[in-house]
Amino acid sequence: MNKLHVILGMLHLKYYSQLEDYILKTANNYQAEIGSIIRKVKSPVIAGFLLGKINRVRDLGIQLSITE
Repeated sequence: MNKLHVILGMLHLKYYSQLEDYILKTANNYQAEIGSIIRKVKSPVIAGFLLGKINRVRDLGIQLSITE
């Protein structure tokens, strides 16, 4: 939700170039996390659960560490 607020604020301020950079950085980070989780966790249900938790704790400003 916080990311959507950032995007909306940047749109209102017409910071289009910075907005593009922010979206690309966010998407690339998310893709890297997805790849890492999918390689390590074979169950799609568990992988999806973990990705959801990763996003939730990030929004709350909490650091989550997942170990094998």
